[in-house]
Amino acid sequence: MEFLKNKINNYIIEFEKSAINHFKYTQEGDWEKANFEIKKINSVYKEIKQLGHFGRSKLLSLIFSDKAEVSSMAATYSMRFDPQKCLDVFKLLSEKNIPHISSAATQAIENWNSNEWYIN
Repeated sequence: MEFLKNKINNYIIEFEKSAINHFKYTQEGDWEKANFEIKKINSVYKEIKQLGHFGRSKLLSLIFSDKAEVSSMAATYSMRFDPQKCLDVFKLLSEKNIPHISSAATQAIENWNSNEWYIN
């Protein structure tokens, strides 16, 4: 069990770092590096999903991060796991007027409400 906890914690740390980097590169307009970070996030997310409920719960806990970019990315990837909590986070983020994040949060709410959510 300890091995599994360490594995999940490592994935969560990697997800968090990539979310921060993705936001940084997006703000800098470096789409190549931003896209590289999204690929890393997708890869880590695939591993987290394979770890079942415990892994997804740990990822969901990141929606309460003090870093908006981490909260937003965690909510994006946790939406199917706990839509109400993620929608609540997106609503808060949409009201904060944070470049890139607030508009993405508003778009996420619209996509969810239109049944246009592609991340499982």
